[in-house]
Amino acid sequence: MEHLPPVGWANVATKDDLHRLDDRIDRVEVVLTSRIDSVEASLSSRVDSVEVALSSRIDSVDAKLLGRIDVLDANLRGAIDRAMRLNTLVTVGVLGTLTTVVTTLT
Repeated sequence: MEHLPPVGWANVATKDDLHRLDDRIDRVEVVLTSRIDSVEASLSSRVDSVEVALSSRIDSVDAKLLGRIDVLDANLRGAIDRAMRLNTLVTVGVLGTLTTVVTTLT
C-alpha cells in the first residue's frame, strides 16, 4: 500500500461506484449510437438526393450532346453530299471538254 497516494478510504471507489459508472457509460453509449445512426441516416438521404440530382444533370447533358452530335452529323453529311455533287459536275464537265477536244483533233 506504500505505492498508493496518501488519500482516505472515502476516495476509494466501491463496487457500487463502478456499477453506477458502468451503467452511465452504457447510457452514453446508447445515446451516442442513436445519434450516430441518426447522422448516418441523414447523410445517406442527402447522398441519395445528390446522386439523383447529378444523375438528372448527367442525363440532361447527355441528351444535349447527342442532339448536337446529330446536328453536326447532318451538317457534315450535307457538306459531303454537296462536295460529291460538285466533284461529279466538274468531272462530267472535264470529260465533256476532253471528248470535244478528242473529237476535234481526230
